[in-house]
Amino acid sequence: MKKVYLLVLALGLVAGNVHAQSNYYQQDKWLVSPGISFGLIGYNLVGNWAGYSRTGSLVPVSLSVEKGITDLISAGPYVGFYRWGWKDNGSNIFSQGTYTSIGGRVSFHLSQFLNDELEVGIDASKWDFYGSVIAGFELQSFASYNGFDNITDNNVRIILGPVLGIRYKVAPSLGLFLEGGRGSFGVGQFGLTFQL
Repeated sequence: MKKVYLLVLALGLVAGNVHAQSNYYQQDKWLVSPGISFGLIGYNLVGNWAGYSRTGSLVPVSLSVEKGITDLISAGPYVGFYRWGWKDNGSNIFSQGTYTSIGGRVSFHLSQFLNDELEVGIDASKWDFYGSVIAGFELQSFASYNGFDNITDNNVRIILGPVLGIRYKVAPSLGLFLEGGRGSFGVGQFGLTFQL
């Protein structure tokens, strides 16, 4: 009887530890997510650019750092950077824009909630379904030369929007993420997540 009791106790402790550590998202953990935006919003890059070449351009990159506050909520800052530039191949005419996005985000991690409330059956140890709200500022700097005048302009734009995302755990502390919604620069973003 003593062996059965010890076996049940050991299985209970193992099961408790597995459940407590099984979710991809965990309270008090840090999520560090470098990413690349796509589907840029409001950057006016359409038009006839024949005879021009790209110069000094950089794809939109971002980094968010979130800390688990509760079983369902994490929050933290984000920063993003993007630069585009065009130059006339036959003259000194150019145009360029530089954007820096700074703000915060709050995320609601839904995998375990969906399993508990709707009995969906998501493998919460591998998948993290989440919704986020971001709020911040975008600092915009423009410079161009039209053949006669140097033109510069600086603006600040408010960034506010919802994001839906999914993370997939590929290693104990590494995951891939894909987001859709109003991110730091575009309607979508993908990248890596390091869990610390």
